Amino acid sequence: MKRNIIINFYKLSSILRSEYLVDETINALCEQIEPRFIDGPNADSVCELDKWLYFYAWEIVGQLSLSKPMGFTKAGADHSGMMDTAEKAMDYFAVVGQIPALDKILAKNPLFSVGPPSWEAATRFCFQHTMARQQDVDQKSSEKRDMLDNFLELKKTVGLDDYGVVGSLMNANILAKLRDELDNANLQTPISFATATKLPYLEAIILESCRMHPGVTLLLERVVPEPGLQLPNGTFLPPGTKVGMNAWVVHQNKAVFGQDAASFGPERWLQQDWENDQEFAGRLANMKRSFAVVFHRNCKRIF
Repeated sequence: MKRNIIINFYKLSSILRSEYLVDETINALCEQIEPRFIDGPNADSVCELDKWLYFYAWEIVGQLSLSKPMGFTKAGADHSGMMDTAEKAMDYFAVVGQIPALDKILAKNPLFSVGPPSWEAATRFCFQHTMARQQDVDQKSSEKRDMLDNFLELKKTVGLDDYGVVGSLMNANILAKLRDELDNANLQTPISFATATKLPYLEAIILESCRMHPGVTLLLERVVPEPGLQLPNGTFLPPGTKVGMNAWVVHQNKAVFGQDAASFGPERWLQQDWENDQEFAGRLANMKRSFAVVFHRNCKRIF
């Protein structure tokens, strides 16, 4: 029951209520990038956009969770070491996630522990802001809710993007099409989520980015239910068998995504001149179905 309640906090309708926090973060990013790389004596300076978008992603997490910026954008650096800690931890989990037994030998070794780095800085950051919220000293408007508000209320009652930028910048044709769509859309800054969903080429770039660089690289194992699962090649998987598919492999399936599956091509998500509406709908559903294969809880629906 608690799990179902928490899931509601992550639904799109709930996240959109905090869209103003995303807008504030976008504005804060622009306020740092423009004087550093565009205006005044720093005009035409080289901007490591991948690094700054990484800062931005972390700031979004801080804002949506606590209504507090984490300070990476303002500092232009990993001032707290949290980003470095996260990268090292992910390197560890990427290996141990494939071979869980290694965790007992490494991190849980009683003689010499070799595991992921400590999350002390991140824990301290969250603890300080949580305590401030509970004591009503963080000066946050009660009319604007974030994830922490939801969790604290629940306690009372129940106890990425940069890949799309890189892919676009590396292809002049893709960049030109995206710019043309944005220029002709009469957009207001910052762009709202509702407006962004009405930009088909931008959406295609985002989908292609998710395909080329899936955020989850582990298998996300599922258990075969009764009465078992018969694979197309004749192999039978008995009930209780753990199964999983790697997104990096599934998303390179040429039979689904075309012979150019290894290339960044947003056009694959758009209707082509050679196909009618029904053919496009079928092809699009097949590609999106391959996305769902990796994450779907019921493995019997895969085939």
